[in-house]
Amino acid sequence: MVTKTQLINGLAAFVTTEMLPAMKGWHVWAAALIINLAKAGAGDMVDVYLSHPLASALGVVSEDGLIDIDKVYQAFAEEKGLKPFDIDLPLGLGTFTIKPANVETLRDCILHAEE
Repeated sequence: MVTKTQLINGLAAFVTTEMLPAMKGWHVWAAALIINLAKAGAGDMVDVYLSHPLASALGVVSEDGLIDIDKVYQAFAEEKGLKPFDIDLPLGLGTFTIKPANVETLRDCILHAEE
């Protein structure tokens, strides 16, 4: 179980360690700026998803607001044959290919994120 702060810091760490190295030139600077600005205001965005009735119904958010990141990870890990896919990054920063291995890396970033 992780806190909302750990989730936000872990997502930021994932973007910093996995996505930024794939970028070049001014894209790195722009993405780093966006990450830091978004991280500061991410709490409200995350609250929208965590407070959704589906999050509670699926058992991924406890009554005290902790996120069961292992349950989410296991749901992805059980899906065999997931194919990589590209996501377009905002502001023309390029694309990033999400691979099944990224799910484990993201989970690790979140679990080891600071409070």
